Amino acid sequence: TLFRSSKNWNSQISHSLPRSQHPKHSSVYWALTIKYMIRFLRITFSILLITAILCALLFIRPYRVSGDSMSPYLEAGNMVIIDRISHKISPLRRWEIIVYRESAESIKIKRVLWLPDEAITIAEWNVWHSRSWTEPVLAEERYLGEHVRTCVPGACTELASHEYQVPQNHYFVLWDNRLNSRDSRGCTDVADCTDKKPLYIPHEEVLWRVLFSW
Repeated sequence: TLFRSSKNWNSQISHSLPRSQHPKHSSVYWALTIKYMIRFLRITFSILLITAILCALLFIRPYRVSGDSMSPYLEAGNMVIIDRISHKISPLRRWEIIVYRESAESIKIKRVLWLPDEAITIAEWNVWHSRSWTEPVLAEERYLGEHVRTCVPGACTELASHEYQVPQNHYFVLWDNRLNSRDSRGCTDVADCTDKKPLYIPHEEVLWRVLFSW
């Protein structure tokens, strides 16, 4: 046909041209190729940048710490960047800091020490990970200040052990300031400590995960 003849004729002309004059070896061809590649990369980068900005606006925001409950790691007035969605996608990890809803009027920032279905023992002012197949293992809490004691509920003078069993879909959380705080232990060394029930945090009450602080 005429179409095929024309195509074959163009092919013959292309092959009959010297290498320097072949379309794929011409400076115009490569100039156009580079131009379109740069345009493609610019569009791709713009889309990624806009997506990142939208995600940051929707899911990430700053949060100012109030009080000294997380001292010395977080002091009053420090800023943290919180993530509002990742804890719903990936499970929380030990030692992470979270913000959760304690009541309709109150939100708290604390550190996750133990995960669902794990056992904990507080003894001799330390936290121990209880395992059925081995002896309890001392938790290495390097973020704490020197000489920080983790008291059993109601008395920092007791050395007796106190055991906890974290329910499913709950977390055992502690403040870094262990001497006077109300966390999953129920209470600490305070005069009006009457409620010694553990305060395990339900997963659905976790609001945000702390990414980093300054």
